[in-house]
Amino acid sequence: MFKRSLCAILIITLLLGFAGPAMAGPTIFLDGQKISFDVSPVLENGRTLIPMREILEKLGANISWDNYTQTVTAITDNTTVKLQIGNNNATVNGQFVQLNVPGKIINGRTMIPVRFLGEVLGASVNWNPDADQINITPTQPKSKPVIPKTKPAIGLNLELTGGVESYGNNVKRGILLAFSENQDLDLQLVVVDCKSNQDEAFKASQKLLQCNIIAQIGPLTSGNVTGCTQLLEESGIPLLTPTATSPIITLNSKTGETRNYIFRVCFQDAMQGNLMAAFASKELKAKTCAVICNQASDYSTSLAETFKTSFTSAGGQIVLEEHFNQGDTDFRQMLEKVKNQKFDFIYLPGYYPEVGLIIKQARELGINQPIGGCDGWDSPEITILAGSQALNNTYLTNHFSTDDPDAAVTEFVNKYKSTYGDSPDMFAALGYDSASLLLETIRNCKSYDPQVIAENLSKVENFPGVTGRLTMGNDHNPIKTGVIMEFQNGKQVFKQRIYPE
Repeated sequence: MFKRSLCAILIITLLLGFAGPAMAGPTIFLDGQKISFDVSPVLENGRTLIPMREILEKLGANISWDNYTQTVTAITDNTTVKLQIGNNNATVNGQFVQLNVPGKIINGRTMIPVRFLGEVLGASVNWNPDADQINITPTQPKSKPVIPKTKPAIGLNLELTGGVESYGNNVKRGILLAFSENQDLDLQLVVVDCKSNQDEAFKASQKLLQCNIIAQIGPLTSGNVTGCTQLLEESGIPLLTPTATSPIITLNSKTGETRNYIFRVCFQDAMQGNLMAAFASKELKAKTCAVICNQASDYSTSLAETFKTSFTSAGGQIVLEEHFNQGDTDFRQMLEKVKNQKFDFIYLPGYYPEVGLIIKQARELGINQPIGGCDGWDSPEITILAGSQALNNTYLTNHFSTDDPDAAVTEFVNKYKSTYGDSPDMFAALGYDSASLLLETIRNCKSYDPQVIAENLSKVENFPGVTGRLTMGNDHNPIKTGVIMEFQNGKQVFKQRIYPE
């Protein structure tokens, strides 16, 4: 008898193949029911090999096959198993497990040692030599898919409750609006709440993979996306995140290579630095700049670095760099150093709690040059902290503005207001673009095959999104326009749409 506290799972594939002769194996019973296999169990080196399709279907596992690497992946609510044909090692939830006999293909079916089955499925396995039969009894409940496996589905893994639930619900609104405009594709939506939690994001993807999804949209925050990135990558299902900005999402952190199935629709953090550098150089005619950033924030420092690179490449000069820390409230000593320098522009990437106070104190010290920032400024609280007048002559990069005169934006805003009764924010717009991009790709490639969809997503050029015209880069990050917003008497006003340099 073999027991282990892992959930029901394992493997199957339709790859055609052939193996040499082997002795006939025993009869297999699952939960007391005899299992009829299209390829009979066989004995090899004293181990019984059985095909897994029928058992896995009864256990509700989701199966995927990578033909290139000859690797099978099986997923249930709590367990992911990955096995390469001919290899004695498998992984169970990322941990290596050794097989006595490697998996192999016999007449187009993946054959797995029954001992391994018992160990990874949390099942008891009893061999009755007198009757020449093996009895498999699951010791844990069978996993049930969220919906029947009927027509192809798009999975939504979104933060609908928890710390960033407002983001998730607004993205969902945008996605639903896009789907209402593309009903000819005959797809269904499956929505799972990841509860604004990284572990829950992983579980949500596991549930979605049982529902025959051909692609997943979400999650939205970088941490939640990384919670399920490897799972989607190994399963061969494309993932589009509307709003996660961390640069590591689309890249393998160990090799630096682009992940095959992970895509981003928003521009990543670094792109905002390029956009503001282009605006400062071209529109404000700035030749010299002081840079102030939060030295403990990867978000702030990465924007500062890309801004400096772009600004100096355009012929500008960085005359001073200063730093602050999250939670600081008195910035006057730092700002006195800034005031004593000659410069045309200040770049201040960071979040509104510190930025609002820095701008207020800078203006009080007589620093009146234009100041530029990023979407971390985008909160009504910044006006309270800085004051309406102090914010004049300041600018920020963002993804979207309802005041953008572009015809596509106007049409989207009107449809959104008509449907939901209020104006869309950038999350709704990025949700709309994510779904529209995915659906247009499916329509153009005329396929519901996840691999074909992923290949075509990587080739997208000049997609006319409401958050900017988008071309997918080689690193699966979009090359797209951004929006410059200007503060006028405490209110954000659309300034212009701008292309990165």
